[in-house]
Amino acid sequence: MTGVEKAYRGRKLALALKLLAIRIAQAHDAATIRTGNDAENGPMLAINRKLGYQPWPSLDQWVKHIVSTREG
Repeated sequence: MTGVEKAYRGRKLALALKLLAIRIAQAHDAATIRTGNDAENGPMLAINRKLGYQPWPSLDQWVKHIVSTREG
């Protein structure tokens, strides 16, 4: 899960952290990553959608399938 203190929200820090997590997962050849989400946290839901996360069968889980950027 990603959390940003209230005083620092709106600075795209959560987006930067999510992008870093995706890059790390890709570097380790992960096929999917999952995230939990408070159903009432609209800004985080929007970030997850923007990054391509899809709702998972569990009500509070999202999943993103990633493609390796490695050649070979």
